Amino acid sequence: MVTLSCAFMAPPSLSGSGLQATITVTNNSDRDINHLYTSPISRKEWTADQLPEGAKLASGASFTLSNVICEGDQVRVIAEDKDGCFMYQVASCQESATWTITNTTSRDCGN
Repeated sequence: MVTLSCAFMAPPSLSGSGLQATITVTNNSDRDINHLYTSPISRKEWTADQLPEGAKLASGASFTLSNVICEGDQVRVIAEDKDGCFMYQVASCQESATWTITNTTSRDCGN
């Protein structure tokens, strides 16, 4: 009876919980990146800005997002530049990922 009741008190399995990703974003474009967000790829909700308040990702700089919560095997990373345009990248949650933003990275400026 004691063994049976202990089995019901065991912590839940972690297999259903999300992965945590590490993603390094490098800005090799001529534009400052003012905000970085993450989002599950299946939904449109974004996190709060992942850059420290008042910080920018200047040209030539990198920033590492740590412990990014993933609901699946991938997560969307969103960068917003100084013009209010957005750039998107899907990153793997299975291993450390990198995203290099360049002048040729597609921008969504709401047009």
